[in-house]
Amino acid sequence: ISNKSLNKLKLRIEEIKRNNFLKDNLVENVHTLMDIIKKDLEVKKMKNIISDSTYNRHQSTLKIIEKHYIAEMPISDITIEDLNNFSSTLLNYSNSVISKVFIHLKRAYNIAIDNNWTNKNLLNNYTKPKSYKSDRKVSAFTIQEQKEFLKIIPKSKYYMQYLIALNTGMRMGEINALHYNDIDL
Repeated sequence: ISNKSLNKLKLRIEEIKRNNFLKDNLVENVHTLMDIIKKDLEVKKMKNIISDSTYNRHQSTLKIIEKHYIAEMPISDITIEDLNNFSSTLLNYSNSVISKVFIHLKRAYNIAIDNNWTNKNLLNNYTKPKSYKSDRKVSAFTIQEQKEFLKIIPKSKYYMQYLIALNTGMRMGEINALHYNDIDL
């Protein structure tokens, strides 16, 4: 190792020591991206951090990741090229689905860094892709539309769900996840 200035030489030596330390302390990596994500969800479910319905909702997001070869790669072997390839497969999903996928990927990298399974977080400066689909504008019913809706729903098997939605603003997933102990009369 050589350098023109002593300070730069010392910095270079420290950098080499740091890199060698990281390499020496990395556990043999058999931790695939999908293993990390699934284990994280299992732990959250076991600790009662997420409900069964939330866990099941995450499973549909995982199916998107599982379709790509990146899912079975050790996280330390994934490259920017792999991420770009994976990102290009997401363009036909909505932006909200793409965001959910990247939440799991970022979480997996944070876990891998914390456990010394990799020394690089490729998602630190990575820009997630933007969907080909345009975002849907969601708008609430007007008072008149609510009245018309109330006239046609009484015979529906979803009558109570619709009624709760109209009166609370809750989404169907939230309504379906309600338990008796969630309601304080």
